[in-house]
Amino acid sequence: MTKPMDPGESTPSQLDTLRNAVQAVVHSKELLTSARLEDLSHCEGELETAVHSLEKATRNLDALSQSEPSELRITARCLQRETAGLVRLLRQGQEFHQGLIALLESSLAGYTASGDPATSGLNYSRITLKG
Repeated sequence: MTKPMDPGESTPSQLDTLRNAVQAVVHSKELLTSARLEDLSHCEGELETAVHSLEKATRNLDALSQSEPSELRITARCLQRETAGLVRLLRQGQEFHQGLIALLESSLAGYTASGDPATSGLNYSRITLKG
């Protein structure tokens, strides 16, 4: 995953900011791999937290303008790449669910996925109840 942070290279504020980002990324992964659809919206919020924390941390690190990359800077870059990957996965998951919902709605309305009328022998104007 990511390298451990060396407390000697940073301020407590920078460490806290990166710790917040790490926690948000870990929680995002848990939500993204959950089987529950409603977790996707919570995952989006966690990823936003991670992105804001990373922006703040890297802004502070870049302000120091050190010539050598520190462990903290390396950790931040790794988290940025990991967060970008999670954002892509989240978007793909959302697109998949939207497509699935559209497909289900069209089949319920009596159409195929391509928009043609379904060729089933079912009559959607009748309702049968069994008691």
